[in-house]
Amino acid sequence: MPRAHSSSPSSASRTPAFLGELEYPDRLFITDEDAAEDLGTSGHLEFEPDGSITIGHLLDAMITVSDNSSAVTLMHAFGASSIDQTLRSLRPLDDDREPGGTLDHGG
Repeated sequence: MPRAHSSSPSSASRTPAFLGELEYPDRLFITDEDAAEDLGTSGHLEFEPDGSITIGHLLDAMITVSDNSSAVTLMHAFGASSIDQTLRSLRPLDDDREPGGTLDHGG
């Protein structure tokens, strides 16, 4: 089963760097393995007629209802290390944490 395709309409909304050149309207399929991670939140997912789901809907469900199957689908599609690297690069410049996540309390 294909993981993603690029036949969606063009959009000015771009996804973060870890999603490359894909756009929010691009679609993925949730595998049986990904669906097994559901803890009761999959009812919030908005599937397309072909059974796919847009990246935008996956991100929305992952963030708003903590949908595990959405998070795992995105992780399998784009790679955990790539996602981690992108999130680290988004750290605000005024963040006082030391590398590794500990706070620098000065002194």
